[in-house]
Amino acid sequence: MVNFLILRLTPIFKNCYWGGEKLKEIFEDEIITQATDGFSDRYPHLAEVWEFACHMDGVSKLSPAPSPKPTGDIMTLSLSGLNRKKLFGSLYKGYANFPFSVKLADSAMDLPLQVNPDNEFANLYEHQQGRNEIWYIMDCEENSEIIYGFKEKISPEMFKTALTDNTVISLVKKTKVKKGDVFFIKPGIIYAVGKGITLASVHESSNASYTVYDYNRLNEVGLLRQMQTEKALQVMTFEPAEDYLPSAPVDGIITLGKTSRYTAKVAKITNFLTIEPDGDSFHNVVILEGEGNISDIDEMLPVRKGDTFFIPASGVKYTLYGELKVLITYMTSENG
Repeated sequence: MVNFLILRLTPIFKNCYWGGEKLKEIFEDEIITQATDGFSDRYPHLAEVWEFACHMDGVSKLSPAPSPKPTGDIMTLSLSGLNRKKLFGSLYKGYANFPFSVKLADSAMDLPLQVNPDNEFANLYEHQQGRNEIWYIMDCEENSEIIYGFKEKISPEMFKTALTDNTVISLVKKTKVKKGDVFFIKPGIIYAVGKGITLASVHESSNASYTVYDYNRLNEVGLLRQMQTEKALQVMTFEPAEDYLPSAPVDGIITLGKTSRYTAKVAKITNFLTIEPDGDSFHNVVILEGEGNISDIDEMLPVRKGDTFFIPASGVKYTLYGELKVLITYMTSENG
């Protein structure tokens, strides 16, 4: 029997050379709580915060809570003796096919150019799922840009020559971004996050991605960073990416996008919003802006920017209170 509803998750922090200071500001209290050797030293370049993940490179832990709530992490929860269908939903296929990850990212510099493989290629060569990405721009500096596809159709030979000549940037399309923009990065599209952007990203539970260009930057030991050019060339689409527009808001909720595995929405809440999972899928709820509360029939928990929650697929309705922007992600069913 599942006799709990809201499970608060503990974020996973990831350093990388391109990370900045903005996520540190959001998660300062959590970082201090987790740190054993000091706040600044442990995360000098906090690039990503994994809000929801069940992957070999990181598994979301359940925050400490009184009984009868479970302890451990999302993977152990899925393997526990509790009713898995009520917890994860009728669409859930197990850890090996975990449907999605949710991350926040902060770029203090232009990120390297990458391309993601589709399912067929990723399964064959990486033993992982392929990767679509949905980006929601949480904040950005003035004139911030992303790279999203090529300016025009080119040949693989032209791209190889540009890599050799260090002229790749002249071929790609730069797109200015603003807060609230949405981008759908499909497999094969060349892309990169530019400097000064904080975004939320939803994608399959996969780290399959190939880096093709990093501005000839050196790594920590003074060597050029390793590229995955050969595989990237096999999956890349050498033409402009299609412009993407999310759905129009319905009652303050925007569907950012959906794939065969997941659907991602952003809700703007000015008072309260009540949601009832339909039994097909659990929900992951991430607070993107504001402060307020989340409640079920038994308890009310405070929420603030950066908080993340697991909501079982079957149970009681949950309600969000306050002036909030909330990212809600769940597995995609035939009914959407």
